[in-house]
Amino acid sequence: MVREVHEETGITARVVCGLGAVPVTREGFTYAIHEHLLVPLDAAEPVARDDAEDARWVARDALVAMGVRPDALAVIDLGVTEARARRLLP
Repeated sequence: MVREVHEETGITARVVCGLGAVPVTREGFTYAIHEHLLVPLDAAEPVARDDAEDARWVARDALVAMGVRPDALAVIDLGVTEARARRLLP
């Protein structure tokens, strides 16, 4: 996952912890997506690379308007909660 984040965005990150497996159902199939909390190792701005159409930092409250699905929002919220518990975020 660290390699994939770097490949898709140019961001160098490290894994903090696993967030669990999240079932995602699309087009008649259910996938178990293993989610992880990563933190960037530097202040680099993300750049869309490889398969990414866009890469940028956005505020949490902007995600709904961007069309981010509820199941993805739930994982993001879980990651933010975990990051706050570990004092990685205010």
